[in-house]
Amino acid sequence: MNCHTVTSKLKVLHPAAFTAVFTAVFLLWMTLFNCTVELFGIPDIELLGSAPSIEEYGIAKMILFGVLIVPMVETLLFQALPFGILSGMGFFRRHKWLIILISAVLFSVEHVYSVQYMIYTFIGGIWFMYAYLISPRGQRIWRVFATHALVNGIITLIEVLFP
Repeated sequence: MNCHTVTSKLKVLHPAAFTAVFTAVFLLWMTLFNCTVELFGIPDIELLGSAPSIEEYGIAKMILFGVLIVPMVETLLFQALPFGILSGMGFFRRHKWLIILISAVLFSVEHVYSVQYMIYTFIGGIWFMYAYLISPRGQRIWRVFATHALVNGIITLIEVLFP
């Protein structure tokens, strides 16, 4: 099965199935990355402090901001806005992979907690923008928001269950 076939199948998924598939693949990527880092003992390099945590903000704020508000704001800033601006330019319209790359870099730079965190969010930025690009026009923001919110919600749940 080639990439075009996979993309065609993803495009027509029901929004809930689309969100579930994109969330599962993203979480699988994170798990494989974490296992690789741990297996090889790759140290992380802290940059600008640590990511928001339940210990710091409490469960209610983490859910409100990390699962609801931030994913919507980031979807607007790092997928909808770059796509809206860049897709209107002929060069970028012909080279959508550059829109994906620029979006991912912006998303990653906004998460400058550590080198590993920036790698997570760079790949996440690629994945979220890909989801944005292949979603039907009227569902783009909601599908990416739902995927991002679900990823953050699952990560928050894991932090609560396994502190």
